[in-house]
Amino acid sequence: MWAVGAGIVVVAAAAWIVYRTGSLPHLFGGSGGRLNVLLITVDTTRADHLGCYGRPAAETPNMDRLAQEGALFRRCSTSAVMTLPSHCTIMTGLYPFVHGVRRNGVDQLPAAATTLAEVFKTAGFATAAAVASYVVDPRFGLAQGFDAYHGVPKPRAGSVSATDAERKGDVVCNDALELLRERARQRFFLWVHFYDPHYPYESPRHPDVQSAAAYADEVAFMDVQIGRLLDGLRKLGLERNTLVLLVGDHGEGLDEHLEYQHGYFTYETCEQVPLLVRCPGVVPAGRQIDAVVRTVDVAPTILELAGQPPLRETSGVSLMPLLTGRATDLQLRAYVETPEAYALFRLSTIRALTADRWKYIWSASSQLFDLASDPGELRDAVAEHPDVAAALHEQLRTLLQEAPPRIPADKAAALTSDETARLESLGYAGMVADDPDAPDASGLDTFEPQGRDPHAFAEVIRVYEHARDAIGRGRFAQAASELRSVLVALPDAPAVLRDLAHTLRQQGKLDEASRTYERALAVMPSDSRTRADYAFMLMDNQQWEQAIAQADRALRLNPNDFSAHLILGVAYSKLERLDEARVHLEVATRLEPQTTRALYALGTVYFQQERFAQAAACFRKVLALEPGSKPARAALQAAEYELSR
Repeated sequence: MWAVGAGIVVVAAAAWIVYRTGSLPHLFGGSGGRLNVLLITVDTTRADHLGCYGRPAAETPNMDRLAQEGALFRRCSTSAVMTLPSHCTIMTGLYPFVHGVRRNGVDQLPAAATTLAEVFKTAGFATAAAVASYVVDPRFGLAQGFDAYHGVPKPRAGSVSATDAERKGDVVCNDALELLRERARQRFFLWVHFYDPHYPYESPRHPDVQSAAAYADEVAFMDVQIGRLLDGLRKLGLERNTLVLLVGDHGEGLDEHLEYQHGYFTYETCEQVPLLVRCPGVVPAGRQIDAVVRTVDVAPTILELAGQPPLRETSGVSLMPLLTGRATDLQLRAYVETPEAYALFRLSTIRALTADRWKYIWSASSQLFDLASDPGELRDAVAEHPDVAAALHEQLRTLLQEAPPRIPADKAAALTSDETARLESLGYAGMVADDPDAPDASGLDTFEPQGRDPHAFAEVIRVYEHARDAIGRGRFAQAASELRSVLVALPDAPAVLRDLAHTLRQQGKLDEASRTYERALAVMPSDSRTRADYAFMLMDNQQWEQAIAQADRALRLNPNDFSAHLILGVAYSKLERLDEARVHLEVATRLEPQTTRALYALGTVYFQQERFAQAAACFRKVLALEPGSKPARAALQAAEYELSR
């Protein structure tokens, strides 16, 4: 059962022969060289919530029809239970420990990584993307190779609403249809990303944004948009010569295994994703495949189906033998990881490996599940099958040991505090885990877990997630109470300390907030978001020198941090150090030219320095953005009066 390497080599060799001989069109009636490619990724979508995967009550007729017209993979595993790292794997065919993107908002896909878009662009395809979330913003590296990359518009600085960080499915679909129409006469590679099932679940029928029923409604709404997209393809006459592949990035906990959303654990609820492939003339309709496959196999599969050369370096294999029926099982092993518990709580990273019926989970302690008899992963079988656990443990180590070197990370600017806040509005705690010994730093070198087992703290983590939800709803007293209870179990958890400091600040408990910020920064001194938040509190409390000290340290971590420049500008102006104030406020307004607070502060400094024309220009910009601002109107009148003298 465990000697699978030779079988994989044989299958891969067979696939290579098919590619090299050009026999794909002859054998299967298609024309890979003329195919367009439509890649649809469905965020936070559990496979078992689609009708085609056996859910009777599912309202997913369009994805169900796509499955009927092509192939459905029943056991597709993601490589990461977070949006950005998972999409990087889908686009590159590399595991996270190779492409280097392990967490949302922290890592960026290196330019040296080769993406599907780059391959297709080199081959002469028009490449375009319509994405739905700031999590896959161009700054995180996924835009490389795309001629057009339409994402979430940049909001005004200081906006932290989730509506500013995502686009609804109907908006994404409208955008994608327009991109499709513009490229209908060209060969194209189009990526469309839907984000609707992500928390909070918004449903007109079920107002509880935490309910599984509301989640199902979000999946149904997304399905309608997918139907519109596929109808648009058909109306343009492109259905017969377009490969359509739909895949999920990760699932959702929905309170199973005490997991509220996703990101912390690697259970099947979050690991298993839908994978549907329709390729007329190549993939027989109605095929269902029970073998284990991975999202890391998506890129190699798309390239072979489209008649393109394989990636020079890949962690995956083409699934063509399964799609065409030449094989029923490639004997693949599925790897998935999450370092989130370490980053936020200093608990262990989790890695898991699935082979056939067995799933092995490795953190500070190990677990083994027989998915054939225990698909819900409720009974740990390590004690019953220690030999299986030991074999999978060694296979996991070997996978990391034999992997190609990690692609060196590019030197890129860290997220500003406002950008981090934008991520956090989507439910992601943007805490930077940059400890040199962090277990998400590399693969084999950090194989041995650091920190306690997150599974033992599942209920504590669940309370933390509820506290973050309470913060988002403005229920700061409730959040503070829940966060304090989490700190009893995890006293040095940096994310919990930071969030508690924020809630105390919002309640006006500034002394306690200050002490808590200091505790958080002692644990994570390089977290610029926490430092800027602390500096804002000090500034609002007119503790100018202390605010300057914290903002200056934040700026050393990230020279383009808008908030730090704003704080320094305001604080220096209050201390009448106007030249220093002006320098920082000018930078702040260059970074975020539509932020009225920074514009007004800069105008005030210009006025004090008798630069009345520049002051008037700042106040006019404020009024263009906020016509009802009485202070800006009065300040403009004063500046214009001075200019007229």
